Amino acid sequence: MCNYVVAIDDKTLVVTNSAMKKINMVNQDGEVILLKDTKPLYPTFIGRSLDGGILVSMIDKPDFQRQDFSKRVVQHINLTGSIKKTYAYEEDNTTPLFTYPESVTQNTNTDICVINFSSESTGHLCVLHASGKVRFTYKGQSDSESLFFPSDVCCDSHCNIMVSDGVNRSIHLLNSAGQFIKYIMSKTNIVPICMSIINDHLWIGCEKGEIKLLSIKH
Repeated sequence: MCNYVVAIDDKTLVVTNSAMKKINMVNQDGEVILLKDTKPLYPTFIGRSLDGGILVSMIDKPDFQRQDFSKRVVQHINLTGSIKKTYAYEEDNTTPLFTYPESVTQNTNTDICVINFSSESTGHLCVLHASGKVRFTYKGQSDSESLFFPSDVCCDSHCNIMVSDGVNRSIHLLNSAGQFIKYIMSKTNIVPICMSIINDHLWIGCEKGEIKLLSIKH
């Protein structure tokens, strides 16, 4: 499992320490301050929430075999370390939402977008209302050459959703209702792994350490 970092502002970073099962804040002086001890869960990803807090994907065990006692969750946490909401089950409070939650972000319409791995080679996008109700899931397109295995998700100022699909060397563009619009890029030599949007410019972290920059036009 990797460690992840998110910038809260130009003075503060929040960083996961998966091995130690902790979430830390780092200030501009380099001082590390414990934000939250996540034991017994491993933090697998961290993203920003619209209210200035964080969204954290967490698992009890780094595998794809869910048991009745398994804990695979996304938590909305404020910057004092308090849990505002936990996303774990569908409305019946019985059906698990996630097998292995990874990348997570909050859309500008408040929806929670989560990449959920179901195996070592497959996954899907799960989008929830902020209340926790499932809005839709997206499992890729039928014209893909390989199985859909998304790695990251981000959203633009128009609430559109972008999903990186490194296996198929493409980025899927969806509207806020989960309808496929087009490929932003498809079947290129670029393998997109992670993404970030700043002022409708899409920064793409690629295989072999490359970074690509695209302007998103509406």
